[in-house]
Amino acid sequence: MGEEGRTAFALLGEVTSPHGVRGAVKAASWTDFPSRVDSIREAWLLSQAWGIQKRGLDEATFGNGFFFLKFSGCDSLEKARRLVGCRVAVEAPREAPQGHYIRDLVGLKVLDPEGAPLGFVKAVYTTAANDVYEIQPGVGQAYLIPAIKQVVTEINPAGGFMRVRLLPGLGSEGDEA
Repeated sequence: MGEEGRTAFALLGEVTSPHGVRGAVKAASWTDFPSRVDSIREAWLLSQAWGIQKRGLDEATFGNGFFFLKFSGCDSLEKARRLVGCRVAVEAPREAPQGHYIRDLVGLKVLDPEGAPLGFVKAVYTTAANDVYEIQPGVGQAYLIPAIKQVVTEINPAGGFMRVRLLPGLGSEGDEA
């Protein structure tokens, strides 16, 4: 879909203040996986003033809801102050390790086994057992379906759809499985 040359970003957070006098910064965390910061060696700084800049990371730790980051070349309190307000992002992987990213599922058309439209994926909820998809039909109340192989038979983000086989009791009123 024309995304070969584009870089996708995953936002980690926003720089809130300098941390110490040697150029480190403190950033509020926006990610669900802050412990992974230890393995990050480069990040992107997004600023309304000067755009996007790729920077090396000399140090990265997480604690008390904040990242503590030391960017390469940022070696003074004054340089760290210039980063306050910048958003910090990393390159998002092109493919999900397994399954699909939520951002790729929301908005997909939902089709029955014969290809008739049932609505679109309005939201994805993560539960202990399995994900749950909220389906918004063209008319009527949204309903929930479990993201299990007996119900979701095909997911095709490139094609813009997912195919489902509704079990008895699932779906909007009047739907037969």
